Amino acid sequence: MAIEAVRQIADEGLAITLFRLRDISIKRTMIVPDSKDGLEVVLSMNRVDESSVSVSNAWCRFQISSYNPAGDDWVEHCTVYIAVEYATTTGPIDGGREARGESAIRRRELENAENRCQAAFDMFRAYENMATVGLQVGPLFRNGSDARGTGSQGRAVIGRMTVPDIATSMLKQHFSPHFIHPATFDSMIHFVLAAIMDLFGATSLKNPAVLMFIKDVWLSTELSPLPGHKYRVHGRTERVAFEKYDNDVLVWDEAATGDARMLVTGIHATPLDSADQRAATSRELCHEVKWPMYLETISQADLSVENSPLGSDRLTAEWGHLHNYLQWLEQPEHWTKEDKVSSVSRSDFEAIRYNEAAKAELYSKIQGYKAEGRLAYRMGSNIVSVLRGETDPLQLMFGQDDILDQVYSDLVRLGDLPELLARYLQILDGNRTNLRVLEGRRNRSSILQYTYADISSAFFDKARDRFKSWQSIFEYQVLHAEKDIESQGFGSGTYDIVVAQNVIHATEDLHSTLANLRKLLKPGGRIVIQEGESRRWSPFASKEQWETLLSGAGFDGVELELKDAQTPVSHTQSILVSRAVEHSAALNVLPEKVIVVVPERIGSDLVSGLRQQLQSTLESGDISITPVLELKDQDLAQSLCISLLEMDNPIMPILTSEEYEGVRKMLTECRALLWITGDMVANPGNGISLGVIRTVRWERDLDDANLVT
Repeated sequence: MAIEAVRQIADEGLAITLFRLRDISIKRTMIVPDSKDGLEVVLSMNRVDESSVSVSNAWCRFQISSYNPAGDDWVEHCTVYIAVEYATTTGPIDGGREARGESAIRRRELENAENRCQAAFDMFRAYENMATVGLQVGPLFRNGSDARGTGSQGRAVIGRMTVPDIATSMLKQHFSPHFIHPATFDSMIHFVLAAIMDLFGATSLKNPAVLMFIKDVWLSTELSPLPGHKYRVHGRTERVAFEKYDNDVLVWDEAATGDARMLVTGIHATPLDSADQRAATSRELCHEVKWPMYLETISQADLSVENSPLGSDRLTAEWGHLHNYLQWLEQPEHWTKEDKVSSVSRSDFEAIRYNEAAKAELYSKIQGYKAEGRLAYRMGSNIVSVLRGETDPLQLMFGQDDILDQVYSDLVRLGDLPELLARYLQILDGNRTNLRVLEGRRNRSSILQYTYADISSAFFDKARDRFKSWQSIFEYQVLHAEKDIESQGFGSGTYDIVVAQNVIHATEDLHSTLANLRKLLKPGGRIVIQEGESRRWSPFASKEQWETLLSGAGFDGVELELKDAQTPVSHTQSILVSRAVEHSAALNVLPEKVIVVVPERIGSDLVSGLRQQLQSTLESGDISITPVLELKDQDLAQSLCISLLEMDNPIMPILTSEEYEGVRKMLTECRALLWITGDMVANPGNGISLGVIRTVRWERDLDDANLVT
C-alpha cells in the first residue's frame, strides 16, 4: 500500500527506477469484525521533517490506523518511511560505472548462493509442517519451489518464486493493477523461514513467527507483477540470541539472467506459541524437577528390570543362512538323539514322530503362535524345496504378505527389551535436545527429525501410514548401508542416534556397514543395535565380536548390553549401545585450567583430596583452590569452575556484596561450570542456584558455555 500511495504523488514527468523503504514497523494486528459496522481505517502519508522549518523532498512517512470504538481512540498498526529514486543521466566521469559495479556485486552474490546451497530443501513439506505449528499458508501464498539449502546448518536457502495468478481467485477475475502483490512479497519472505529451518537442519519451525520489523527494502521498478514470472530468491539468517534472528532476502530475475530486483535486510520476527501448544499447556499449573541419570555414566545395572515369570507356552524357532541349512538340520537330529532338545523330551518326540494326527495338531498350535510361529511353519514345510533350489526363500518371507514385518515387530517387543529401551531413551531424552534420529528399517519429545531408512522405497507406504501422527518430524529415505553414505544423499555427522534392529547381521561385511553408519553420527552420538545371540548356524555375532567390530569402525565398543531375558536359557536377543568417538588428536575438550571455588570456611582435607582426584582424572596440574572473594581478579574465560559454595548450606539467600561479585563473575565468564549443591527437598534454599543457573544458561546460549548443576 505504501508503494501504491507514493506512486500516486510521484512526479509524473520523471521515470521511477527504485523504491526505498526503511524502518517498517508492524505494531499491532488489524482485526476486521464480521459485522455490518465494519472497521474505520485511515491511510495517511506525510513528508518527513528534516528540521524544525523544512520537510524532506524524498522521504515520506506512511501510516495505517484504525478507530477503536471501545476506547474512543485511534490504533496505529503500521508505519514505514518510503522514498522514490528517479532515472538520472550519469556524468562523463561516472559513465554508469557505479551502477554496473553494484550489479556485478549482486550477480556475485547470486553465484555464491547457488554454489553454497547444494542440499535439496522440500518447500512443499515445509509449508505443510508450518501448518502444524499454527502458521497456515494458503494456496495463493505457496509460491516457493525448487529450493536448496546448505544441508549443514549453514543458515541459507535459495530457490524459485513464481508470481501467483491473483485474478483467477478474484470475483469475476477482476483485481486492481499493482506493482507487487502482498502474496508475492510474502512468498519471498518465506525463504527467511526456510533459512531458519536450514539453521537447525529441519523442515519445520518450533513455533510460528510474526513479522514485526524490517530495516531496509530496495525494489527495482523492473520487478514484474505478471503471473508466472519467475525469480531466484535467497534467504539467509543469523542467530543473534535465543529465538531471535537477523534475516535478509535477495531477489534476482530469472528471465534477465540474474539481474537484482529486490533486497530486504534487517527482517525481525517474534516467535509465538502455536494454538496447539497453548491448548496443551494452558492447564499446566504445577511442575516438577526431574533428575535423569547422566548418559555418560550409566551402566546395565541402572536399566535392570525385575525378572518376570516365564510363560509355559513360549516357543522358539531357529533358522540360519541358506548355505548352512543342511548342517543345521543335522544338529537338531543329534540333539534329539541325545535328549538335549529344550522343552521337548525324546520320548515326546518319538510319540508324535509317526502320528500324523498329533503332528497336524502340533503344526496348528505352532501356526497359532504369533507371526513367528506362522513363519516357522512356512519355512520348515518348505525346507526340502528350498535346499533343492526349487523355492525362493525370499519369496516365502517377503513376497506373499507382511509376515516378516510382524515378526520384526514382535522381536522389538521381545521380553524385557521394550522396557529397557524405553528407560534408556528416557535418559537420553533428559540429556539431549533437538535429536536427529535415523532408523535403519525400522518416542517423541526432544526429537527434531526422525529419518526412516530402508533398502527399498517399497516399504515406505506402510511406514507413512503407521507414523502419520508424527509426520512433522518424519522423513523417508532409501539407504544401502554397505554403500557410500554421502553418495546416497545423507550428510556426514548429521545424526545423534542411529537405530538398527535385526538388520546389520544381514549385510555381507559387518565392518563396512558399521563404518558407514559411523559416518552418519555426530561425535558422541549413539548407535542402538538389536541382534540375536551368537550361534554357529546363524548370521549373528557374539558380544565380544560386536565389541571388536564396533571398536574398529569408530565406536568405543559395547557401552551397554540389554538382554531380553536374564536367564541364559531364555535369552535370544540383545540391544547393544555404542558411542561414536572422535579420532582427531587435535580435539581438546578440556579447559585450560580448573578452579575449585570454595567458601571462606571449608575442610582442608576435603579440598586437597578433591584436587588430587581431579589431577589424576583430568591429567592436568593446573588446578587451583580459590575462595569466592578472590575470583574478581582472575580471568575465567577458558576455565572450568567447580563450585563447592553450597556443599553444606545454601549461599544464595545470604550472599554478601563481595560474594555476589565473585559468583556473578563466575556465572557470566567461565567456559564451564559444575555447581554442587545439597538436597533441595531437605532445604529448599538449595533450589535458588538451580533457577539462577538455568537463567544464565539461557542468556549465554550463544557463548557455547556448559553450565551444570
